[in-house]
Amino acid sequence: MKPSKVCFELISNDNIEGFSAPPYPDEGGVATIGYGTTIYPNGTRVTLKDKPITKEQAMAYLEYHCTQDAKLIEPLIKVPLNQNQIDATLCFVYNFGVPKFKSSTLLKVINQNPNDFDKIEAQWRRWIYELNIKTGEKEIKKGLVKRRVAEFLLYKRPV
Repeated sequence: MKPSKVCFELISNDNIEGFSAPPYPDEGGVATIGYGTTIYPNGTRVTLKDKPITKEQAMAYLEYHCTQDAKLIEPLIKVPLNQNQIDATLCFVYNFGVPKFKSSTLLKVINQNPNDFDKIEAQWRRWIYELNIKTGEKEIKKGLVKRRVAEFLLYKRPV
């Protein structure tokens, strides 16, 4: 299982992650840089004091993390997926992380039938909430709604 150029293009799209040369705190307060990188390939966490990076560096980080995520989720997925399904799933995992995906109902539903689009879409679209660090409440985020729609449209698109 490997991510394709489609995966990288989807994640780096301005409507998904977008690019930021300098580090910034994401909506959850986590220091982030490039196309959503929170940990550099060497294992060091991004800090708000880090130097800005180029788009080329950001893309290298994105490609590295997606490739690593692919290696981690490959044993979790027990059914064959087409490349669009792989890329969409990796985009999702890039956003929420392997641990959350590993314990998700989404993974269970994919493993039951990777082409049961109704059940998969219902699970996919549940992942639109983010914790508001000021109120401690979960809130629907418009950006996550758009992202889940884009990911799922890719997931169900034939190759």
